[in-house]
Amino acid sequence: MISGYGMRIFIDVAMVALLAAAFGFRITGGFAHEVFGVFAAAFFALHNAINARWYARIFSGGYSMRRGVSTFVNAVLAALASVVAASGIASSEFLFGLGVATMELRQIHSISAYWLLIFAGIHAGLNGGFFRVRALCARPKISAALSLGVVLFGAWAFWERSMFGKLFCGYSFDFVNPDFPALLFFAEILAIPCAVALIVRFVCNFEKIKTKVKL
Repeated sequence: MISGYGMRIFIDVAMVALLAAAFGFRITGGFAHEVFGVFAAAFFALHNAINARWYARIFSGGYSMRRGVSTFVNAVLAALASVVAASGIASSEFLFGLGVATMELRQIHSISAYWLLIFAGIHAGLNGGFFRVRALCARPKISAALSLGVVLFGAWAFWERSMFGKLFCGYSFDFVNPDFPALLFFAEILAIPCAVALIVRFVCNFEKIKTKVKL
C-alpha cells in the first residue's frame, strides 16, 4: 500500500511527466497534446487539493522573506496554470472542439506554458520535494556530481530550446527538427525545471550545504 508521502511523490512525478509530454506537440500530435494537457491539469488540481491546508493558512501568521517569495511564486504558478488550461480548452481542436483558436490565443497558451515550466522549477526548489538538503548530503560527492550534471544539461537545454526568446521575446512557438531524437527533446524539457529547482534549492540552503557537505 502506498503511503501518503509516496502518493504525493507519485502525483508530483506524474504531473511533471505529463507536463513535459504535453510540450511535445510537434512530436506526439495535437490529440495526444490535449490528452496529456488534460491529465496534467487534473494532477495539478489533485496536487492543490492535497495541499489545501496551505491555502487555509495563507492569511495567518507572520511573513518572512522566504514565505513571501514562496507565496508569490505559488500565486504566479496557479495563475499560469489557469491561463494554460483556459487557453488550451479554448483553442482545443479534438477534445473540446470550441473552434475559437486564434494565433494570439495560441501564443498566450504557449508562452504561459513555458513560464509555467520555469515557475514549477522555482516552486520545487523553494519547497524541497526531491531536492532536500539531507538527500543531497547522503552521498555528497555523487549527489554533487549528479546535481552539477543536471544543472549543466539544463543550462544547455535552455539554450538549445531557445528558451530566452520564448520567455522574453514574444514568440513562443516551438519547432522540432524531425531528425532530432524525441527522447532527447523530452529530457531537455525535464532538465530545465530540474536545473532551476536545484539552483534555487542551493541558494536557499547555501549555508547548510556549505557546512554539511564535505567534498
